[in-house]
Amino acid sequence: MWLIDTTTLKLRPFLSSKDVNYAILSHTWGDDDDEVTFNDMADPRRAAKKPGWNKIKKTCEKAKEMHLQYAWVDTCCIDKTSSSELSEAINSMFSWYQDSYQCFVYLATAPDEGPTLEQAAKEPMENYLANFKWFQRGWTLQELIAPSTIVFFDSNWGFIGTKSSLCQTLASITGIDSMVLRRADTLPTVSVGKRFSWAANRRTKRVEDIAYCLLGIFGVNMPLLYGEGSKAFLRLQQEVARFTNDLTLFAWQQIQSSEDTQFRGIFAHSPSEFRHCDNLLTLQERLELETEFTITNRGLRVDRYFGLAGSDTGVQQGDLVMGLDCLERSERTKHDAKWIGVRLRRIGATYVRVLPNDFHYSSSRVSRLNSDLKQVAYIATSLSDLDTAAIHTNRTIGIFYHNSLQAFIPSDTPHGGSSRRRIPYGSMHYVASFGSHGLRSCTHLHLFTIKLGNPTKDFRLALVCGLQDWQLDGGDQGPWALICSEEQFSKSPQHPIHKLNVLAKDTTMTLDEKTEIFRDHIFETYMDKDGRISQSLMPSRLTIKDPDYDVSFITHEISVRIDEASEHRWAENSSEFTYILRLSYHRNKNKGKQPLDPIPDNPVGVERGSMLKKDTDC
Repeated sequence: MWLIDTTTLKLRPFLSSKDVNYAILSHTWGDDDDEVTFNDMADPRRAAKKPGWNKIKKTCEKAKEMHLQYAWVDTCCIDKTSSSELSEAINSMFSWYQDSYQCFVYLATAPDEGPTLEQAAKEPMENYLANFKWFQRGWTLQELIAPSTIVFFDSNWGFIGTKSSLCQTLASITGIDSMVLRRADTLPTVSVGKRFSWAANRRTKRVEDIAYCLLGIFGVNMPLLYGEGSKAFLRLQQEVARFTNDLTLFAWQQIQSSEDTQFRGIFAHSPSEFRHCDNLLTLQERLELETEFTITNRGLRVDRYFGLAGSDTGVQQGDLVMGLDCLERSERTKHDAKWIGVRLRRIGATYVRVLPNDFHYSSSRVSRLNSDLKQVAYIATSLSDLDTAAIHTNRTIGIFYHNSLQAFIPSDTPHGGSSRRRIPYGSMHYVASFGSHGLRSCTHLHLFTIKLGNPTKDFRLALVCGLQDWQLDGGDQGPWALICSEEQFSKSPQHPIHKLNVLAKDTTMTLDEKTEIFRDHIFETYMDKDGRISQSLMPSRLTIKDPDYDVSFITHEISVRIDEASEHRWAENSSEFTYILRLSYHRNKNKGKQPLDPIPDNPVGVERGSMLKKDTDC
């Protein structure tokens, strides 16, 4: 670190802040051009012309009065042209203030800012001090907590008081526990959420600094990446999560509620979202010793007991509550102590926070005593705009059998156990639907059987369909579909139908596992160079030999139509759009004549072409 010699006003390097006694200044910066920089100190005449020089000069004078040979001022004692030195300084800032022999706080930005103590004599001390911007600056939070002794000065460097004499007033203004103001080493005993709340109303010039100025408050270090914007605060929370299992880290609330922000990751966007955490009540002992959470590449991994979200407004069946092992007593709880939790909703294999503008309040804590839902859950750390838009624009595919096909579908449970409710809809029968559930791409497998001939012969079929690539910039989340026949593909060891035959006796195989087999086949066979599933490469019809007909092909044509969500009655999921996927059955009987359509000569007996066309017969 660099220190100013209070006699020569020249900078001198030291290896450690513990090697020397020094005074340190805490202040609010003015305009950058007004402050004296590290390079300015090489030319005292140039430095003396800047408005910020007076603060440096006065700091050195006050230090000399206390027989201190050295002083530190952040504007001129850090070489900000060196990224490594700047990073070291910011990561060491808390300890530098803590190791100082004496801290001087100059509350004004400039000599003429704010009233002097004499002018404000008739005003309560709390009101007088709260008017200074020093209490709104992000960096001054740790500068107030870390030093053991502080002297406060007004705009004319008039003595106001000490940290000790003003302790209760400072606690009232800042919300910081008086215990912490008296002893900085008690910081770890304060909950993480409450420590974040101290910065809820503080500001920094650069977005990243609202995270960097809190490193010492949580005793963590991380590299500085100016230009990363709000990601810095996300990184800070992830770093804090590495060293604590304090669940108040997640006790934030979104400031404003809107439709576009009803889903969030588990981490906050800024300290302002912890503004209510000053009302949290936590016990010093660990309530949930078995609580464990870690940051992984899938999100936050949490292993604990969960509760059910119940019937609160906006809650869906299956939503969970993660208790945060703390209580709130405030006007919002009518001054009753209520256990708080956050609501989670599953999107694919990952949970997201739902209704982030509110807590789930309960009269009892979620624990092993009142919950059997102990599980490992992965919660998204953050959501991009694209993720959020995809969740809100949930879409559904409704699968229908046309009357021409319905007549050949047996009424017993179909192969694969697929649910089939034959709800009439014009010339069609609704049998199944699936939604994107907030995912940008998804796959669904529908297994069914048709009976043809006399005596009848079973033909097992698989319909694989899905949605892909929802685009925020106006693109569409397009549907795709493929139908496969067991008879045609059972001899191909690489085809999923064959794999299902091999595993037919494995009754433990789930529908998700079967779907994964087909999904891999789709990706391997029909993905184009842009990484999208190409519908134009897929067969438009499937040929099956019907023993009752001379013409040896039957087609199953699939058509898709976009339907507004308000118009459909069959979707099992709330969605903005629904695609109708219709399976039709066609056959030709042309004895002694050429078939109306040629029999395909490709290896799998299908014709290729576009099968997604407007359905006007629905």
